[in-house]
Amino acid sequence: MWGVGDWIVRREVWRGRPWLGTIVRIVEDRHDLLVSYLPEGAECELDAGRRWWDDRWRDFAPDPTWKPPPLPAGWEAATAVD
Repeated sequence: MWGVGDWIVRREVWRGRPWLGTIVRIVEDRHDLLVSYLPEGAECELDAGRRWWDDRWRDFAPDPTWKPPPLPAGWEAATAVD
């Protein structure tokens, strides 16, 4: 188990190989729950050490006209906590 506040590398695995690693901070770690925080601007690397934010992504921006879909009954949107 990790301690609250520890920084770890979360690896995503595809076809038995890690293909993406991102740095996350542990918020809570229990036997039934793992909560991590991915801060804005966190470093990440692809399997060969290539960074995904190369020049192809420089001008990427989400569509400003996109609206999130409505949440089903009983769900609430998460809000930032200071």
